[in-house]
Amino acid sequence: VVHTHSAKAGILGRFAAHTCHCEACEAGRGNLKRYVSRLLRRSAPRNDKVERHKPLVVHTIHGLAFHLYQSKWLNKFYVAVEKSAAERTDFFISVADAMTGQATAVGIGRPEQFVTAYSAIEEDDFLEPIPQERRKAFRRKYEIGEDAIVLVTIARLFMLKGHKYIIESAKELSKRFDSAVWLFVGDGNLAEKFKEQVRQLGLAEKIRFTGLLPPGQIPLAIQSSDILVHCSLREGLARTLPQAMLCGKPVVSFDVDGAK
Repeated sequence: VVHTHSAKAGILGRFAAHTCHCEACEAGRGNLKRYVSRLLRRSAPRNDKVERHKPLVVHTIHGLAFHLYQSKWLNKFYVAVEKSAAERTDFFISVADAMTGQATAVGIGRPEQFVTAYSAIEEDDFLEPIPQERRKAFRRKYEIGEDAIVLVTIARLFMLKGHKYIIESAKELSKRFDSAVWLFVGDGNLAEKFKEQVRQLGLAEKIRFTGLLPPGQIPLAIQSSDILVHCSLREGLARTLPQAMLCGKPVVSFDVDGAK
């Protein structure tokens, strides 16, 4: 079995897998497990006839390479390549039903080839209440007052992740809600651009940047906040949405893809 992930690597991996062959007994894949066991015991019969079979290819769709926010020709190119890769794929695993719908809508794969498996989450990390003192210390680290209403966003500071919409809304909402503070958790190639934009808008006291946090601190960031805001324009399944709900926090998100 060859199992590929992500868009570009998944395309290359499936084309590569299609050119490969694996050894199995003449009875075919049904005897593959028995044949491997014999090999491990170093006792495979000398007279076994061996045939070569193509591996089963499984691809997990976390997100699709094509989307509405790219040029028409680039979109067509990615759809064509994905269709070709799909012809070399036995099964698909989607992290959200929306991914299956978008793929099959343009002729990538057949509905019966798809199954949805939501991204796994260590639920206990988010269900376990974090002591108040740790939450207060987290706020102090980023100079956020105890009485502030914190709107946290956990995402790469990258194109199409929607930070610009949050900054635009903060410009207006901060005038109406003096206690509101926005917290951007994550890093990316647009970090400096956003920081400069925040300074120019006079929002440096209202919008905080943590930079990249280790996964173990994400429950702390969410539980130290009041509302999670996710304005990504495209997403397979934004894990921060169920993570925030596990923490008992309200969520605001664009109605797109896996967020539906």
